[in-house]
Amino acid sequence: WGPKVDVVGFCFLDLATNYKPPESLIQFIKKDKKKPIYIGFGSL
Repeated sequence: WGPKVDVVGFCFLDLATNYKPPESLIQFIKKDKKKPIYIGFGSL
């Protein structure tokens, strides 16, 4: 597994990763006033 992969097991909020999205992603989301939506068909 590479450094960009988090293996999910039990979810403990105090053990969250320090993920910070790239600035390009932040700007992409901010450029439109509509909120993004995610629809997934998987589980943790």
